[in-house]
Amino acid sequence: MKIYVNRRHIRDGVRANVISCPIAMALTEQLGVGNLKVSDCEIVLGKTRFTCPTRVARFICKFDAGEPVKPFAFFLR
Repeated sequence: MKIYVNRRHIRDGVRANVISCPIAMALTEQLGVGNLKVSDCEIVLGKTRFTCPTRVARFICKFDAGEPVKPFAFFLR
């Protein structure tokens, strides 16, 4: 599934927060799930764990460091 992280997710996202970062916000919105956590290593949806794509991990590190980031999309497999 392709997940889109938009400007609103970035604007409203909270740095270093596993449930309110832009990635978590995009996943919650597009998958319609609320029980998820996102780190730079993995995405946890309920009891299912996904390894974070490299592109997502880089985005999270930059976002958490306060560096500028842009909207992007990634595939969750």
